[in-house]
Amino acid sequence: MATSGGQQSGTPPDHFTKSKILPSSFLDLLTAGQRIALLELGSIRVYSPSQILMREGNLGDIVVVILRGLAKVVVVSEGGKEVLLGFRGRGDLIGEMAVLSSRARP
Repeated sequence: MATSGGQQSGTPPDHFTKSKILPSSFLDLLTAGQRIALLELGSIRVYSPSQILMREGNLGDIVVVILRGLAKVVVVSEGGKEVLLGFRGRGDLIGEMAVLSSRARP
């Protein structure tokens, strides 16, 4: 789980488990019980701005649920330019496909 500030902790704050997150975010699609169960499986980590969460080609060994802040999803083109694919925010899931497929991140 990712957040952009605060302390590392094993239990997510109540407002992430009891209230709506963002309409159509991954966490919003879960029931309150499912949300609590999922969030209890992980630990809260705080990432600094510009910190890379995952790299293309690396083993898919973590899944991140964004609790606060934004993550920018980019790829580097053959010419070396960064291409923006999108942003992920509060309630979104990142990295699940590589973990589920047990392969390197595409």
